[in-house]
Formats: sequence, structure tokens, C-alpha cells
Amino acid sequence: MNLVRNFGHFIVYSNLYVAFCAFSLAVFSLKALDYKADNNLLAFIFFATLFAYNFQRRISLLEKTNSTSSWQNKWISRNKSLSNIITVFSFTACLYFLYFLPHDSLLLIAPLSLISLLYVLRIGRQPALRNIPFLKVFIVAFVWGGAMILLPTLYFSNDFYSIFSLKAQSLSFALSLFIFGLSLPFDIRDISDDSIAQLKTIPAKMGVKKTILICWLSFLLSSIVFLVCFKHHFITSEVFASLLITIAISAFMVYLTKKPKHHLFYGLLLEGCLLLPLTVYYFLIF
Repeated sequence: MNLVRNFGHFIVYSNLYVAFCAFSLAVFSLKALDYKADNNLLAFIFFATLFAYNFQRRISLLEKTNSTSSWQNKWISRNKSLSNIITVFSFTACLYFLYFLPHDSLLLIAPLSLISLLYVLRIGRQPALRNIPFLKVFIVAFVWGGAMILLPTLYFSNDFYSIFSLKAQSLSFALSLFIFGLSLPFDIRDISDDSIAQLKTIPAKMGVKKTILICWLSFLLSSIVFLVCFKHHFITSEVFASLLITIAISAFMVYLTKKPKHHLFYGLLLEGCLLLPLTVYYFLIF
């Protein structure tokens, strides 16, 4: 039992799990966009996610040397060497696979990367983006939507203006709405720590119940946009059904966060909702 628990801590707190979730969602996005799987692009998304999450966590720890209350901070403190190796290796792998991407991809990767860095880094006296009231969950949704939809569109079309097409923008917006609704419960989890840090978030301002309603509203809007995409033949019926089932399950998982949950509930089960689109899709087509 201890071995299973320790493995769960490792994959969640090393951010390997969220990187795999990003990989899975990217595979699904390629299918939704009717593109073939590309190993270089998928590997880049995996390692970019792994590096970004580890880098952001390390910067947060450096700025708050006494911030060791969370389970992830405690894990990192006990496994500093391993955490450093993962961070350095993921950064190196990022640069390696970036080399194989079309040059036009940098026009999108550069601003998304800059936003990810400024999420935790301050410029002069300006606060990090995550410290700007109510902004951090919007940034998470925007970056994920861009990475999962706009980056593959640019990669395969090799035309920067393709990301402004109605199809790309609609799907990116719909996915961002889904990520927004799925991200808010993590602010519910962190509501006590954010209050201590005087960080203004939606749950801290509006309370847990209203935040869950906002999540559901975001899921509803996401479903409507995906429906419009389906009606315009931007996505297939299998892709649309996979998304609707994913959103329904995610809405139930969000409902469960109205009461405090074990820390691995968020890291494994709630984060694991990102695995559902591809899982359900394969179930429907086979």
C-alpha cells in the first residue's frame, strides 16, 4: 500500500501526471482537428508542460522559503535532487524537440512561453501574473487552449494566420472554457493558503458554492460552443460525444469539491479528467 501511495505522490508531485494529461489531450486535439499524430509535436507538448509546472513550483518555493505546508512542497523538499533532474531534463528535451518544429511555430510558442514564465516571475516591481487578482485561472485556460488547438493548427498548416480561422478560434475558446471550469476547484483547494498569501481568487471572493456554479456555467458554455462546432462540421460526432461525456463527468467531479477532499483527489482524479476525451473517444470508435 505504501508503494502505491509513494508512486502516486511521485507521478503527481513531479508533474509527470499532468504532463501525461497534456499529452493525452494533445493526441485527442489532433484527432479532433483531423491531423495525424506527430511525435515531435506531442513530445514537445509533454516536456514543455513538465518543465513549465516544475519551473513554476520551484520559483514559488524560492520566493516563499517558508512555504512548505502543501504536500507537493513537502515532496519537493524531500526530493530536491530528483526534482532538479526532472526540471533540467524536461527543459533540455523541450529545446531538442523545439528544433524540429517549423519556425512559424515560434510565433505562438514564444508568447505562450512568456506568459508561462511571467506567471510566477516578477519584472521589477510588477507582480507575477498569478498574483494579479482573479487572473491566474484565466491564464491557465488561455495557455492550455492555445497549446492544444492553436499550436497544432499552426504546426500543420505552416501558416500563422490559420490560427485566426473560425474553426481554430471556436475550438480553442470552447476548450479554454472547459479548462477554466476544471481549474477553479484547484483554487477552492488552495483557498486557505491563498487567503494567507492575500491572493484574491474567485473562490476566496465568492465562496465555494458560487464558484461551483461558475464552473458549471463554464462547462455549459463550452458544450454550447462545441455544439456549434459540430453543427458547422468542425468536429465529428464521435469527438463531440467524447467532449460532452467528459464535460458531464467533470461537472460531477467538480460537485464533489464542495467539501474538502484528500490532496490526491485533485492531483489524480480531477486532473485526470483531462484524460477522458481521448479515453472516451477510443471507447466510442472501437
